[in-house]
Amino acid sequence: MSKTSREDFALSSDGVAMLDHADQDQIFGWAIFPEGVMSVDVFVDNRRVGGAEYGAYREDVADAIGDIPGAANSGFSYRFAPTDVLESGKSRVSVHVVCHSCNGKSCASESVEIPTAKLPSRYAAPVSSVDFEPAHASPFPVQVEHVLRQLRGEGPEDDRAWSAGRIEDAVDDLILASESASRDTAGIFWYFAYLREMWTRLEFNVRNFPALNRTATEGRKDTQGIATSPIELFVICHHLATLKSHGIEGNLCEFGCFKGFSTAALSEACFRLGMTMDVFDSFAGLPDSDSQYYRQGEFMGSVE
Repeated sequence: MSKTSREDFALSSDGVAMLDHADQDQIFGWAIFPEGVMSVDVFVDNRRVGGAEYGAYREDVADAIGDIPGAANSGFSYRFAPTDVLESGKSRVSVHVVCHSCNGKSCASESVEIPTAKLPSRYAAPVSSVDFEPAHASPFPVQVEHVLRQLRGEGPEDDRAWSAGRIEDAVDDLILASESASRDTAGIFWYFAYLREMWTRLEFNVRNFPALNRTATEGRKDTQGIATSPIELFVICHHLATLKSHGIEGNLCEFGCFKGFSTAALSEACFRLGMTMDVFDSFAGLPDSDSQYYRQGEFMGSVE
């Protein structure tokens, strides 16, 4: 929500209409005329699609310009019907509102662009087949790759390799989609929910998992109870979702679990994805070796 100030109201001597947010699902903002607001019309690419509900409480507006009549209840919102945005046939559409006063005056907000307008709903018929095998498999789940291709206007014939730069651009596109796409968009919001859940669980484990290995002696490599970084485990959780989306079957096997920090995280990912995780450990630590870095018995976790 944008920060409101008296300067916003000064944009017009007659009135003001501010559009705070717009995505495929809805828009919201606030509007004021000193003599009162009669209606707020919503336009998509200059085509009126309906009237917004007006009169919602806006604490930020009241705090900034509360001496102006109607400031506290100046909020409006409008939820799009699917055809409101998609009917334009464009991949990117712009929206704005026109506020009408009780005295016949009007003022318009600035336009806000919705850059994900043509992403299909999970309730709609598939726009194109998902049964294609590009030359370079993407590092994202199959459904997510299709959303990325739709955002960029790429077809299955586009078989460029997934360079580091292309992956960075894809992440930027996904952040954009998370902010402006419909929550009913096919193929991406399960992915966002999964990543958020995995990161939240990792953060919880880091805060609460025993930080020290109290059985370690001085000079050993296993004095910390957590031997794998949360970021590394997060990447593995992501890759498990990608493998699952490609139809890869089988169990995830972990060989050597130490104190169980990685097990605690990856078992949650497997549960979320409907996979089975098998964990193997000798509970005797590392075996004897010629290594000058590791010692026999290090990274031993007891069954308890």
